[in-house]
Amino acid sequence: MRYRVFEVPRTNEFVDALDVVPEDVTGEYAQRLTFRIGNEQLVLTFDVPGQSVHLLWTRDVVHVLEVFREGAVSVRFRKGNGATTVLVDFRTDDQRGVLEVQVDPRFAVTDRLLFG
Repeated sequence: MRYRVFEVPRTNEFVDALDVVPEDVTGEYAQRLTFRIGNEQLVLTFDVPGQSVHLLWTRDVVHVLEVFREGAVSVRFRKGNGATTVLVDFRTDDQRGVLEVQVDPRFAVTDRLLFG
């Protein structure tokens, strides 16, 4: 697999777009974004050197969705139609895709992964 740079916004860009400060994950070269709405929590962790992303969405103590993906190449934001979304782009030699994580006004996840 060919190495691609994983481009992640600077801390101030996360704060400006999402009003969230990335937290360092102890013992790893990863950062975590944590969002809470009512009894739901969504945690998005990205590991730049490992080019990976982990998403965990819980309601109370129940896992609603967990996604782990390697081959991440960028994190970006989209605001519009009353929603704020984090988009993570993926690209490997055989696949490409995008993980769309809506974080406001409610949580929603769309995961697209295609061969090619």
